[in-house]
Amino acid sequence: MIWSSARRLKLTARFKQQGEQMLAQCALISERQLKGKPDPVISTAFKATVRLDRQESDAVNGDKPPASTGPILEAPDVYEVYFHGPAYQVLGSAWGNGSGMVIGQMADSLPANHEPVNRPLTIAPRLIELCFQTAGMYELGVDDRFGLPSRISRIQRFQDVDPSAMPFFSVVRHNENGHGFDAQVVDQSGEVYMQLSNYRTAELPGAVNGLNTEPIKAVFRSA
Repeated sequence: MIWSSARRLKLTARFKQQGEQMLAQCALISERQLKGKPDPVISTAFKATVRLDRQESDAVNGDKPPASTGPILEAPDVYEVYFHGPAYQVLGSAWGNGSGMVIGQMADSLPANHEPVNRPLTIAPRLIELCFQTAGMYELGVDDRFGLPSRISRIQRFQDVDPSAMPFFSVVRHNENGHGFDAQVVDQSGEVYMQLSNYRTAELPGAVNGLNTEPIKAVFRSA
């Protein structure tokens, strides 16, 4: 979602017990004051259910990220098109493997994700963003479509992020119904850190007009 004006954001969570698990019904809500309106306009941007369990998710098998056998998309061509600030320019490079799989390598030397930097995170948001942007490059290069995040059926976290395991890779492919993407975040040995199921985007109409997408198409038209 792209906002063109400043607004106040509020994150809410309502908890309820379900068996041995705790569910958190979360929502990201925005408030915007319009000129001439006495009350702010309130809208819900996203909703999600966070499932809290006492046990880690069972590990899944992953594969080493396939090396490129063709051209590679580099970060300057990505962020000539994308609008992200320095901390979320997470895609260092990306390529296809010729069978519908797209691989994105995470950029190194990124600025801090949040302040203060010593506050812990349960899940690494930039690994999710790495999957978003890798899938987005596929859509721009193959479908000539600028998609923004719309929904994810499920995110699974399997282990803590170990900085010494860098670089991380997103391995993204269309799911079985062809209407969304499934993705895994792995290290260079194939160890799985996170898995996204049925990630879908909403097209931003007309957004590709005037964008230089030729470097992206050159890499992904045969992905």
